[in-house]
Amino acid sequence: MGFDMIEASDNVVEPDAGTLNRGLAMVRDLGLSPVEEIGERRDNADHEAMLAKVNGVLAGRADLAMIEGQELMDSGIRDEALILKDNCYTSWCVFEQANPRVGTMTVQIYAGKTGLTKAVGADVHIGNLTTYTAIETEKARLGLGLAGRLS
Repeated sequence: MGFDMIEASDNVVEPDAGTLNRGLAMVRDLGLSPVEEIGERRDNADHEAMLAKVNGVLAGRADLAMIEGQELMDSGIRDEALILKDNCYTSWCVFEQANPRVGTMTVQIYAGKTGLTKAVGADVHIGNLTTYTAIETEKARLGLGLAGRLS
């Protein structure tokens, strides 16, 4: 079908560790790369617990950690991204961008993308981009913008 990764998400039902590990092993046995999602699409998440889960995922359970963006919006996406950058290997993280479907306003979306780019760097992996924001996001990665550089 053209894809090589499968996401394991706990948004609806949180599997126990054994079930999750067996599922991720089955994904690997099929020659695919497992991606584990971290987060629950709610504000005020426990960021220390999120960091521990990201590091657990990156320690071998999955090939990538996909971090829910909504939880990073409440207390400042840049601060939380810096905490993750300083305490885990963010090259293997995908930060899912919050979007209007979960009640995030456009100004928050742009602030989130800019904050992630500033905190993690131009090579930050951002997911959930809409087609109309993909080019703008790439411009931000290059340090370009309508009003000048990101700094």
